[in-house]
Amino acid sequence: MKKVTITAKPNTPAAPVTADAWVADRGQGGRKPYKRLTIDIPPDLHHRVKVGAAREGVRIVDVVTSFLARRFPQEVASVSPTEPQKHGNEEPWAGGRP
Repeated sequence: MKKVTITAKPNTPAAPVTADAWVADRGQGGRKPYKRLTIDIPPDLHHRVKVGAAREGVRIVDVVTSFLARRFPQEVASVSPTEPQKHGNEEPWAGGRP
């Protein structure tokens, strides 16, 4: 018969109790702290982004972060948030949602 050695239970910290505690407690893996952004997009666009990210071996957050960083370069971030910025001829709500 095979002998099995039973050792002491690993000493792991307890999981955070609330969602806020969980978010605050997440490790960033050496990255800068992130802010949560929730957007509504059409299901077909979400599917295309998800499949494209999977094919490239990256996460959706990496795709979106890269796009937003290119779309809104650092020098634009220094502009007053009360001044609307125009980027070409696009409509501010081109996606059809206000």
